[in-house]
Amino acid sequence: MAGSARAQVDPGARYRTLTTSHFRVTYQQDLEPLARHAAQRAEVAFAILSRTLTRPPQLPIDIVIADDRDYTNGMTTPLPSNRIWIYAKPPVELPSLAFNEDWLDLVIIHELAHAFHLDAHGPLGRVLRAVFGRVPFTWPVFPALGTPLWSIEGLAVQVESALTGFGRIHGTWHDAVVRTAVLAGRPDPIDRVNGSTPIWPGDERVYIYGSLFLDWVRRTYGDSVPSLLVNRTAGAWLPPALF
Repeated sequence: MAGSARAQVDPGARYRTLTTSHFRVTYQQDLEPLARHAAQRAEVAFAILSRTLTRPPQLPIDIVIADDRDYTNGMTTPLPSNRIWIYAKPPVELPSLAFNEDWLDLVIIHELAHAFHLDAHGPLGRVLRAVFGRVPFTWPVFPALGTPLWSIEGLAVQVESALTGFGRIHGTWHDAVVRTAVLAGRPDPIDRVNGSTPIWPGDERVYIYGSLFLDWVRRTYGDSVPSLLVNRTAGAWLPPALF
């Protein structure tokens, strides 16, 4: 006879929602202190990104904080509305995220950078959204969704590091991975960097190569590079893939 099995998501959990000027933060009831901290840091990051990255995305932005996974992660989607999910587990097992002062601040900024980036659109996209709504298309409705994953994740890592003074660019893990590959004569080719393979470092590849490359571009050409990248992609009159 099979024994009982517990669901990964607690069906009896109670959820609450707190509202700020730009966010709805939904959380499991016992996570209220974490949710309030997340809301406060999200508002601070929102103000900074509105000035330095691109115009704010459509509001409100939903943030869901849950504690039903035994690993660290965050996710962002602009469809069907701007939504961020955060698992309330500190990144104790991930050396790439070890360099932080406040892990929740780091993940909030990273995911909010995605929300700004992925929602950005130009005049043509604005017209199409006004007529058809937030349809799940790439250019010109959501142009950034059609760009390489290393560009999307690299930009968010760059922003998290710039705004906190911590993060993965300031840590040693990304540099160590690339340095080891170069010394071994096996740096990842661009086709491998564009996706993910079972070959180590696996899914972290887009974060590592993307962030280090975009940071080099920023240091070489100036601090305005992230904003230029987002806004020129969003406002392109031809699909960015054709450039």
